[in-house]
Amino acid sequence: MDYDRFSDSFMVEALVSTNSVIAETVLGEIIDTQGYNSIVAGLLVSDVTSGTISAVTFEEGDDPALADAADIDSSLLLITPADLPVIAAGLLQVGCVSKKRYVRLKVTTLGGAVDITMYALADLGHCYSKPSKSVI
Repeated sequence: MDYDRFSDSFMVEALVSTNSVIAETVLGEIIDTQGYNSIVAGLLVSDVTSGTISAVTFEEGDDPALADAADIDSSLLLITPADLPVIAAGLLQVGCVSKKRYVRLKVTTLGGAVDITMYALADLGHCYSKPSKSVI
């Protein structure tokens, strides 16, 4: 392997959830994508007590609070449809190439409130300049 991905990406929290009843739609953390061309999130589902995850996508917008949030165009979404619905513990990978500065993960459940434990990290990739920012 001759390519350094470490200097070309940046990891951020995308969704924090505890083992509790959640609403039909769960919105993740707002992520500032300035300086990056793509994002890939790993959604770890560690416990499904009741319910099903029927869709995982992103919302995007130019407002820092995402007051202008809209679902990302499906042509810019990167996911394997066979991975849905999620009915048991596992890891789901989803990504996008956003045309807007701010994005957040959007998880939709089937049938309203469910009891699911999940967490997501996002990898911002293809930075404009190297090395990318660091949290250290």
